[in-house]
Amino acid sequence: SLVRALGNDHSVILSTHILPDVERLCDRVKIISEGRAVFEASMEGLRDQGAKLEEVFVQFTMRKMES
Repeated sequence: SLVRALGNDHSVILSTHILPDVERLCDRVKIISEGRAVFEASMEGLRDQGAKLEEVFVQFTMRKMES
């Protein structure tokens, strides 16, 4: 894919809610909620911890909605 090819030589910022694409294409992930960075990690680190990106996303974005 074009994003993967560009990522070999450049930093690419991908803004999406399609989490399977993030898991497939990205080395690092940052979750932004209400204009603030609320989470940042490497995809490898998430996998090593057995964490699922969708669960992390819900945890850090729903927290704001419940307040």
